[in-house]
Amino acid sequence: YIGHFPENLFFNLRYLDIDGGGGSLLGTLPREAFVRNRNLKFLKITNNLFYGSIPTTIGNLQQLEQLVLSSNGFDHTIPTELGLCTSLKEIHLDWNELEGTLPTELGELTNVEYINIQSNRLAGSIPSELGQMTKLRGFILSSQFQHPTKDMDNIMGFSGTIPHAICNISSLQTVEMVLCNSYLMKTCPEECCSCSHFPFE
Repeated sequence: YIGHFPENLFFNLRYLDIDGGGGSLLGTLPREAFVRNRNLKFLKITNNLFYGSIPTTIGNLQQLEQLVLSSNGFDHTIPTELGLCTSLKEIHLDWNELEGTLPTELGELTNVEYINIQSNRLAGSIPSELGQMTKLRGFILSSQFQHPTKDMDNIMGFSGTIPHAICNISSLQTVEMVLCNSYLMKTCPEECCSCSHFPFE
């Protein structure tokens, strides 16, 4: 199928899995769908041409367990309302055009086990509130810019230190960060860089 995705298909579903296999579907996430359908548990739209913002009404999806929007053209910021989706276990927002900072409200998602937000345009510090995700096993946020330079003041990407609270998540097994072996690695807490349960890749 090639063309625009019919928005009415978002309504009355519990599972939606659309892999375009190369970008064949064009569409947006309709605000109304997440108001009228609060039973969605699995939302996967990958390898397509979806664009625009992730609507704030996504906070209504309190039964949502997996959010997978990889490899599209979503832009604007990650909505703070995502922190209301307390049943979430996995978040995949990688390979989009998302910008801004990571919302501190994501720390409310205490059931999340895996986050992948690599290859966007996110910047700023990593919120210490993410340390409340005590079940987190994988945290991927690398490649927020494509051509890093030695001038760290003139590039986009995450900055500052890795919060101690994240280092203390005992279940965390995989972390990939921008320039983790140079800039962030030099500024991370000593116990974070050396503890056995927190390997850098």
